[in-house]
Amino acid sequence: MDTPALLQCLATFALNLALAWMVGALTARWWLRRHDGWGAAAGARLLASLRWAAPLCMVAAAAALWAAAAAMAGAPLLESGEALRLLLTQTAFGKAGQAGLAALAVLAALAWLAPSWRGFDGAASALLLAYAASRVANSHAAEQGLFSLGILVEYVHLLLIAQWTGSVAVAAWVVLPRAAAARGQAGLATVAPNRPLCRYLWPLSDTAAAALVGIVATGLYNAWHALGAPSAAIGNPYGTALIVKLVLVGVAIALGGYNKMAGFPAAARGDSPGPAMAVLRIESAVLIGAMLAAAALVGQQPPAAG
Repeated sequence: MDTPALLQCLATFALNLALAWMVGALTARWWLRRHDGWGAAAGARLLASLRWAAPLCMVAAAAALWAAAAAMAGAPLLESGEALRLLLTQTAFGKAGQAGLAALAVLAALAWLAPSWRGFDGAASALLLAYAASRVANSHAAEQGLFSLGILVEYVHLLLIAQWTGSVAVAAWVVLPRAAAARGQAGLATVAPNRPLCRYLWPLSDTAAAALVGIVATGLYNAWHALGAPSAAIGNPYGTALIVKLVLVGVAIALGGYNKMAGFPAAARGDSPGPAMAVLRIESAVLIGAMLAAAALVGQQPPAAG
């Protein structure tokens, strides 16, 4: 893998990770909107996290455009300034990229300057939807046309992956740790129903299950168009990365199933949320690995397109 391709892979991974975190944070804030105590503290922490996630996504998106320009021109990164200028000003690819950067810039400005604005969450969600549209316009699906079924499927797939990964990550690393700390501070020696945690866990579980159904459906469609036949997944870099991604997604599904059947019900009954949190952290790590495999697909030509 040459330098532009490596930069494109890493930048895509970083921006997808930041996008997932922001989607998960905004969704969790909606579920926690009527909470006080630990729930309100978690919501405030998630809001603060957007101050670094939005700029990170913006920098990664800019790096991805730079790498794409170098790859298209067949030039080293440091010698691709003219290629980048032409990409941004003369191609639909570049214009879509600029629109996405503008959406992220507005989001970053809002996160730093107006986080307490009542309409912040709604505006941030709209800006992320706009950014996701710009990403899809620069994907392999765009080869079918900007108003094709393939574009719509890829858009839904991207948002559902971000929803699943982001919701799991923010639950594992922000929300449940605060719920566990609050339980410990309250000195709960007996098991009692944890109703505030229930009001967070059940939407999380149901949303993840619904997202998974959509991910499987849209993923099958994308794989069919990218591969043409199952045998095309063997013996080429695109197929290898796709198989790795699918295996990791399968592991994450199993972990999520365990939490849905055992981890979340135990926490809702009043047991320590620690076990469910541990499984969520493993699941988030597995999903991050799947995102890295997905990023490797960006620079590869699908077998069906070859």
